[in-house]
Amino acid sequence: MWRAEMVIAQDYWKITIQLRIFDGKEEAEFIAQKRSGHPVLTRYFDRPAIHVKVSGKPVHFYDSDIIIEEISEDKFAQMGPPIDSRVPDGPQRILNALETRDPRWMLKPSDMVPSSMTLDELLDRHGNAYSLQNVAWGVQEHTQDNCRHVIGSIGDYKIVDLKSPEIERHVRQIQEFNTTRRAVPHPGFMELTRFCINCGAKNDIEANGVRYMEIMKELGGY
Repeated sequence: MWRAEMVIAQDYWKITIQLRIFDGKEEAEFIAQKRSGHPVLTRYFDRPAIHVKVSGKPVHFYDSDIIIEEISEDKFAQMGPPIDSRVPDGPQRILNALETRDPRWMLKPSDMVPSSMTLDELLDRHGNAYSLQNVAWGVQEHTQDNCRHVIGSIGDYKIVDLKSPEIERHVRQIQEFNTTRRAVPHPGFMELTRFCINCGAKNDIEANGVRYMEIMKELGGY
């Protein structure tokens, strides 16, 4: 199986969106390179998301569908202060750095480290409907070893970690539905799965169920 990916550069962060998984490499390459684009920050049913057009259709990707990395502290120290393009010699200095491939400004995969940044925080920084910069596309072989195993779902939101902020959001919505006198839609149910929908790996559904109930108790329950 092959995973089509979109790569976004935003400030100090690299955002990799896992678009879809395909049986063939050529189909994954075609979708990633030719049939996906226009990433925009948004909120979809109160969830922070990135709206992307895939094969001409709008698709929303959440925190569980993306990987956010940031420039490491060591690389920041090597880069020094950013070049200001607004000063007279700024554009020329940027051009010189690119032409000479100045190692201070060239990023390698090892210069990027996992980030604690979330889509919610990016939305707070840039606002709703903010257009992101799609700088690259990629295709990766998808195996059980490199899969972010999906252990459950709430609607179309895939759960890869029971400590996800989405679990807390869902509990708050259920609590509001059960206690408010206003007419609010039911937020749906949390469904745990026996197998990962992306790679087929077996999940420990019993252990996940026990942990899920413990988290419910910690959050005050339904």
